[in-house]
Amino acid sequence: MNSLPGSSPLDLRDRQLSVVDSPAAWRRLGLAVAVSTIGSVGVWSVPVALPFVQADFGITRAEVSLPYTLAMTGFALGGVAMGRLCDSFGVVVAIMLGSLALGIGFVGASLVPTPLMFALMHLFIGVGASATFGPLLADMSQWFLRHRGIAVGIAASGNYIGGTLWPPVLQHAMATEDWRYTYLGAGMFCALATLPFIFALRRAHPIAWTLEAASCQCMRSSCGSISWKRNWASALVSC
Repeated sequence: MNSLPGSSPLDLRDRQLSVVDSPAAWRRLGLAVAVSTIGSVGVWSVPVALPFVQADFGITRAEVSLPYTLAMTGFALGGVAMGRLCDSFGVVVAIMLGSLALGIGFVGASLVPTPLMFALMHLFIGVGASATFGPLLADMSQWFLRHRGIAVGIAASGNYIGGTLWPPVLQHAMATEDWRYTYLGAGMFCALATLPFIFALRRAHPIAWTLEAASCQCMRSSCGSISWKRNWASALVSC
């Protein structure tokens, strides 16, 4: 979507203010909580799977704890990488790549023949889970002004809502079926369940409109309107 020729910086500022703390922002917050809850399976699945994996591979508890260590390493490093990705391309791209990483990690872990390969797959799981936490918090902070603190807190709660939902579900599935089938199902679910939310979250956050307004004002004499889809850096450099 491009700016209309008659759009002024004031018009774009009015567009920004019309959505900040609006019902649309609260609906987006609900979607963010749902995505965060889905993606948190990457954090909560490993502790549930430990005894089942230990029995299957015949390894010690110390050895079977390596997957959790790598998952948390992936979560920490992935949080930084996904945050940078979110700054450059938006939260939707980060969520898409995170969902893909979760799918690869869980499906791969369900198929591997050795404990080491199982552990390495959790790097993907940790990176994928990180995309549904930090980037969503950053995105929500751009949609609220008066209620920013509570909005970010609610967005963060999705990870812990997942902590109450996923463990009993995974425990039941692993006990009645098998941990490999459970991991396979979790990977497919993460890859598919986030698709509707990705389409719903495509709208750029309001701060992008403010930057567009500033860019339009600076470039009015030479280039007229510019695309509001440009990232923040290119909008500032064009001034």
